[in-house]
Amino acid sequence: MYLLLLGAVLFGIEPSTINVRKAKYTIGKKVNIDWNEEIHGMKGKKYFNEEKQKWYCKDCFQKFIEINQDLKFEQQFHHITSIPCTSKHKNAVTMQFYKTKDTNPIFTFEEGMTKIGECRLDIGKEYESYEERKIKTIMKFGGTFIDVTAIHIKTGISVKTTLTFD
Repeated sequence: MYLLLLGAVLFGIEPSTINVRKAKYTIGKKVNIDWNEEIHGMKGKKYFNEEKQKWYCKDCFQKFIEINQDLKFEQQFHHITSIPCTSKHKNAVTMQFYKTKDTNPIFTFEEGMTKIGECRLDIGKEYESYEERKIKTIMKFGGTFIDVTAIHIKTGISVKTTLTFD
């Protein structure tokens, strides 16, 4: 018991003293991906993208961290994706982040899924194509929080936010 308490105190004072922790949640972001009838079936929100001439599925979960995964202090996770713009904000993309106790969720609307934050990246002009909406997301684990940096690939414009997930 003493060692457990000592570990908690040390972590509170200096998180880097605990080098590795187990993830309490699966953490990821909402994305739209290619439609797959076998995976998305009846639950999926299917839509046709005129620009790409392809079928996609909305509100899918893209995993960065899996529950019980070993996480090192300041470990980083990188991902590049094209984020669709909403019709309301054609010059910005909003990334939404979620947590769950499920190991392999498919959708962000599944039971037990909790939104833990979002970040909005505005490049100051309307995005002209799907390719122009490529965003690099960097998630850096910090103990009981994750620092998120979203970078617009073409312009280098970036935005940062912090997600807390206890």
